[in-house]
Amino acid sequence: MIPDAQQAQPQATQPDAMTSRDAPAAAPIPSVVVARAGRYYRNARFIMVTLVIGFGAYFLYDGFIAYPKKNDVERAKPENINQAGEFIGKLPYSEWDIFLQKALGFAMPPLGLAYLAFFMRRSRGEYRMENQQIAIPGHPPFHIDEVTKLDKKLWDRKGIAVVSYETASGQKGAATLDDFIYDRKPTDQIYDAIVANLKDRAAST
Repeated sequence: MIPDAQQAQPQATQPDAMTSRDAPAAAPIPSVVVARAGRYYRNARFIMVTLVIGFGAYFLYDGFIAYPKKNDVERAKPENINQAGEFIGKLPYSEWDIFLQKALGFAMPPLGLAYLAFFMRRSRGEYRMENQQIAIPGHPPFHIDEVTKLDKKLWDRKGIAVVSYETASGQKGAATLDDFIYDRKPTDQIYDAIVANLKDRAAST
């Protein structure tokens, strides 16, 4: 009896599925990779700062002009004044209401400017990888072979990876790659290069 050819052939196994971030890049990684501050990240925060400062100006207008003016209108109405010339009506805004508007108005512009300084510093400079030398703001440049560990537990979900390194001069640190704060494509290329380098080094030991 001739065996069934289809049954005799071993079934091909499917390769393990890889996440979109860990999948090999479609094109070779260039020798120079530069990731600047993400346009969406900064533009969205510029809008937030503008709104915070704008609301502060609006609160100041209410506290110093609009609320007192509406109270003065009520005080001037004849039906709100008794025969002795005393105000007997009800003001639309209390002294507390006016004070609160002024307090918010004075507080929000500095808050907005502080947030502006925070996110500008957080997205300062650029990520750069050139000839396997990596530069990340706030850290000394280090060679890709000086990477000691890559923490990527947040990479698939948030695009955040922590790169631990130790330079030839003994400097140690942990730098963060974030492909939301900085341009995603070049940031991912730097990440992919580090992953490939770590795998090559592990295979050679």
